[in-house]
Amino acid sequence: YVFQADLKASDGWTIGAHMARLGDSTMLEDLKFGLKPAQIVCFILRHGYDRLAKTTRSEAKELLKEVKKEDQDYFICKQLIWGACYLMGPRKAAEQVFKETYGKINLTEKEAKAFQASVFVRYRVKLWHDWMSRFLSKQPYPPKLTSASGHTRKFFGRSREILGKALSHEPQAVTTYATNLAAYNLWMDKENRDGNKLKVEPLHQVHDALVGQFKITDLEFAKVKIKQWFNNTIIIAGIPIVIPYSGTYGTNWSFDEKSMVGEI
Repeated sequence: YVFQADLKASDGWTIGAHMARLGDSTMLEDLKFGLKPAQIVCFILRHGYDRLAKTTRSEAKELLKEVKKEDQDYFICKQLIWGACYLMGPRKAAEQVFKETYGKINLTEKEAKAFQASVFVRYRVKLWHDWMSRFLSKQPYPPKLTSASGHTRKFFGRSREILGKALSHEPQAVTTYATNLAAYNLWMDKENRDGNKLKVEPLHQVHDALVGQFKITDLEFAKVKIKQWFNNTIIIAGIPIVIPYSGTYGTNWSFDEKSMVGEI
């Protein structure tokens, strides 16, 4: 079987951790409860925020069931939500959706602005923006930022350019680090060795996803081990977090109705 394991709301955990440290735990608590920020934003775009504002997270989870993974507006929200947190402008956001849909969806700037407003109505992302701006300004040029893996990046350019780059860098670096840890665990696990071969073999890695394969007879072994390999506590903004994943396996990488076998 081929498998793919994707981190859930990957960049959001870093953004949520920083916002929780700054006094707004809404995004982090949403993620811990299993609510998808992109799904929430999609619901807000459809109905406004009033229907969610006074609900419990259990009640919100029921309301959000109307937002299906195949819905076009949900796809747009998934494409743009983290970019909105990284100071992506509405014009660039519209261009990204146009590119990702091969020209099928052409948002206006007004529609892109409405999307961004829906993100900020629930999540006080400006708290993080303001903190990052202060953090960078207090350092000698070029300012630098160290992420959870210990990797440090220096930023060169105008202050506005630096801010956007710094905001996007750490969440993306943490996401890659979490995926790297899972791949490293797979490779180094002695129980995954069958002589000179791996029982579960890595095939490909894409930022927040790990793709691999294993013999059908090793299915139960793979199910247990993949959970172990992704179970890594990462300290983000001083908060210990295990970024969860969702995984599927089947007879080929398309995971369509014919090839998908189950979840892992």
